[in-house]
Amino acid sequence: MTMRTTAQRLAAARASAAKFKADRPDWVAHHDWRALVARPFKRKHAGISRSEDGRKLYADSFETLGWRYVGASHEIAPNAVRHCGWFADHHQDALIVGAVVQLPAVNGNPQYYAATYCDEWGGITVYLDYRSNEPEDCAYHADECARIAAEESREFYARDQAELDIEQAREEIHATNAEALALIREIKAAGAAFSPAICSALRDRLAAYLAKRRAQFRIIEQRQANYWTAVERY
Repeated sequence: MTMRTTAQRLAAARASAAKFKADRPDWVAHHDWRALVARPFKRKHAGISRSEDGRKLYADSFETLGWRYVGASHEIAPNAVRHCGWFADHHQDALIVGAVVQLPAVNGNPQYYAATYCDEWGGITVYLDYRSNEPEDCAYHADECARIAAEESREFYARDQAELDIEQAREEIHATNAEALALIREIKAAGAAFSPAICSALRDRLAAYLAKRRAQFRIIEQRQANYWTAVERY
């Protein structure tokens, strides 16, 4: 599956929002493209495949994999794994969990492998380097793999959110510029002296536009300097 760029996903989200607005005017929540941007790491694997280096096996489910599911890491090795998974995003909605799967025995010895899965989106990963005759050993390694995968997911989420924030800030700047210029044109077209109260109100309105622009430029600068600022509020 090819991962789309942020720009491509934004374009798709805008197109979906426009379609919802035209076809389903009552579905207001779907009229904003921001609610329709799909995270690229929330995807299912089609069937079974290997990583490019051959060290990982991907499947859309344990059933598709066809190996015996032994259990989650915290169930198999509760003394070593004292939690139920690692948060995959900064909303703390999704957990990546370590698990153990088993192949048929070789010379009477069972073959256990470390695996991970997410409790929110589909797809599992089997780590072919982590094989053992003891399920507890694989459970510990699977939990470590889950921790690393969760860290990578959170970092990806931060980068992705930063790109979305920058795109949204740029849109806000363009919209603010258009509103400010329209007001300036109206003021010029009036061609008459305004009362002090009206002048004060117009100055305040223009100052508010400038403040809004500065705030959006600060967001862009912050996200470009450090993408973690996109998720620091969580």
